[in-house]
Amino acid sequence: MTQSGLGGFDYTKSFISQLESGDADPSLDTLRFLSRRLQTSLSSLAGDGSDQHLAAVEGLLVWGREAARTRNGSLAHQVLRIATELADASGWDLQRVESRLLLAELEIHRGDMTAAAALLSTTKHLAAGLGPRVVARQDLASGLLALRRGDDVAALVSFRAVLDGLKKTTRHPDLAIQALLGLADAHSRAGDVKDAGRKLAAALRLAARYRLPELQGRALLRLGLLRRQEGAAAEAVRQLQEAEAILDGTDDREAHFEALIHRGHILLDEDDAAGALEISRRATTLARDRKDASAQARASCLAGRALLRQGHADEAVPMLMSGIEGLLAVDAVQELAGAAHDLSQYHRARGDHEQAARYETIAVETRTGAPESRAAERSPAPSEAV
Repeated sequence: MTQSGLGGFDYTKSFISQLESGDADPSLDTLRFLSRRLQTSLSSLAGDGSDQHLAAVEGLLVWGREAARTRNGSLAHQVLRIATELADASGWDLQRVESRLLLAELEIHRGDMTAAAALLSTTKHLAAGLGPRVVARQDLASGLLALRRGDDVAALVSFRAVLDGLKKTTRHPDLAIQALLGLADAHSRAGDVKDAGRKLAAALRLAARYRLPELQGRALLRLGLLRRQEGAAAEAVRQLQEAEAILDGTDDREAHFEALIHRGHILLDEDDAAGALEISRRATTLARDRKDASAQARASCLAGRALLRQGHADEAVPMLMSGIEGLLAVDAVQELAGAAHDLSQYHRARGDHEQAARYETIAVETRTGAPESRAAERSPAPSEAV
């Protein structure tokens, strides 16, 4: 078989030549391709036992990364734990760091900041010698952890370190964009809306230039939220619609849901109950597909509020009650407070002052951060899934 014949349409003759001469190392995907072309087993190409163990760890990392991306947290956690143990036993620093960084990101998303901090503390000294991309991943995870802990200053330091370490964003545009999104979140929470807007605009340009639709959609989502924060409802709706259109063609259902739900609330604020109800139905479908109970509760609250404003109390009240119960243990302050307030007003109008007082208490305690109505002690950070 010639080098061109072996490479087929997937690999060049030059690359096959580099593999043969030892000037290039094949990835696990390349080995799979070659084993199929040569009609032999992957293990026969992987070399000795050590190489095969490494291929096994790499396969686990791919599996864990995919499970985390699709929000199958339990599976991702199990797979990455096994990958970490195997990498530790073999002493492969790159795989040890990669598995721990993925686990740390998973723990941040799950809300276990203590576990995430412990994992990041073990990777810091190892990451330093593994190249700029690994160091940037370490700093990104540290920035996300700081955001979730409410330490905006530390978050700014970590995200700036990512951009400083990369020097040229063209080498790793995905990491540069994530750092810009993180900086925008930190600036926004600190009240610096203008700087947040600049960072988001830069992230959007990079994402469009390098054709990274998921990151482009997330940048547009944040721009929409920023415009909503500024009171520019029409501009916010436009950018959220753009985000929806882009994210609809990706696997990032979480960001797609966020774009929908926030646009629905803007329409509700603008007294377009029919539009908000239509969006709530689409959001409910996405939440069910993701098997995300908290997202379903948020969609129920939006639908219930829209139905209540249309006069369909019989359908709206059970949805609101169910949605509020589902939101008591998650960070959805504005949505929980709005739903509880609307339900309180409904009961007050009917003369049921006991129920009215109950739901108004939930609304007030939610806005003031009372632990009874906000079981989660963390602050929401839009960057948590970048």
